Amino acid sequence: MNKKNLREQILEIRKSLSVDKVESYSDIIMNNLITSELYKKATNIMSYVSFNNEVNTHKFIKKAIEDGKKISVPYAIDSKNKIMMSCLIDDISELVPGYFGILSPDPNKLKIIDEKSIDLVIVPGAVFDISGYRIGYGGGYYDKFLPLLRKDALSVGLAFSFQVIDKVPFEKYDIPVDFIITEKDFIECEVRNA
Repeated sequence: MNKKNLREQILEIRKSLSVDKVESYSDIIMNNLITSELYKKATNIMSYVSFNNEVNTHKFIKKAIEDGKKISVPYAIDSKNKIMMSCLIDDISELVPGYFGILSPDPNKLKIIDEKSIDLVIVPGAVFDISGYRIGYGGGYYDKFLPLLRKDALSVGLAFSFQVIDKVPFEKYDIPVDFIITEKDFIECEVRNA
């Protein structure tokens, strides 16, 4: 099955989840994340801001700020070349509706940070495989952003368990994540072990 069909099939299942299921699964996933060594060791975290039926990151962002972590979120600065920056926020209430209605930093108040300062990136995706490869939403923003990080920075994909399959098709420019956290599993990806 090609990327487009896989994405559509899995997103259709995700779309059918009730609000209660999304919230309860998201709470389990977030608890698995914040109790992990990945989170405890990180001081500067970039997280996607969830929308639709994605694993909800809003509570996570609030909790990380409460815990004294530096939190940044993505801001697309060049949609033609699929380039995004990481922008520091002090509170989730600073975010405003942006591209596709996704909450984003206010373009008039951007606090862009150096991607080399990031310890941990929380990555969205439609489909992941156990090797860490992912199918996003077709933009390629994260595949361009992740290589800019320090070599010791880590990436974590958040997904519901049905979004993780054995193998997704990937290209040479696709960048895998190091870990995947679902409501059932904490996966150290095979590519990381290679």
